[in-house]
Amino acid sequence: MGDHIASMESPKNTWWEFISNAMERKGMTAAELADAAGFNPSTLSHWKKGNAVPRLELVRATAKALDVNFLDALLASGLLGLEDLKLERVKPDLSLVSDEEILQEAARRMIELRKRVK
Repeated sequence: MGDHIASMESPKNTWWEFISNAMERKGMTAAELADAAGFNPSTLSHWKKGNAVPRLELVRATAKALDVNFLDALLASGLLGLEDLKLERVKPDLSLVSDEEILQEAARRMIELRKRVK
């Protein structure tokens, strides 16, 4: 769901594009979204025109009403940027996993791989 966010060019319209695409996928009108998320329909008009930045609680309510990922909604709203995530890959500590668990996971992955190859 997050891939389309990075490809959008205009930060001012990203939030509205995100919302309108999600409403279209869900078959929801603006009035239905406003009702489900618990805000005034005029709020959507402000977002559409780029005259307002959504507050955190409205992003959360909108994401819930549209059944979309909250992180994707935060990114689209501009309240969170990719640079804010600063995720780091951590190497697993294999001493925390038994040899049997490692073998079971390897077997599970082999079965999945065979299913995909067929």
